[in-house]
Amino acid sequence: AALADLKIPKLQALRADNADVDRRLSDIQASGISFRSIPTCMTIAMHKNYLMVDPTAEEESIATAHVSIVFVGEEDDVVSLETSAAGQHIQMDAKLLGKCISLGIQAGAKRKQTITKHLSN
Repeated sequence: AALADLKIPKLQALRADNADVDRRLSDIQASGISFRSIPTCMTIAMHKNYLMVDPTAEEESIATAHVSIVFVGEEDDVVSLETSAAGQHIQMDAKLLGKCISLGIQAGAKRKQTITKHLSN
């Protein structure tokens, strides 16, 4: 959501004769960033037989592993997937990974709605 409010200044400061260009910030036109879709990142923490979506700091501190998923688009295409374990060997099969992705996308859809609502105000 923060990137949607970002304004990037458009400024050309070069001239053919290499003369200094005196511009003030008030003279600079700014444009925002437009998104075709909102990228969303969700983290799922694992502790024993539990999966915790968007864990708090306390939950993260007891987790044995994390899966972070970034997805975009109307179809929630997964564009990045990262797994980590705090120095432990964690066995993660395709079924468990699929469940993490599914939970992340479900929770991310709610987050995306909140962000979209905020951006439209």
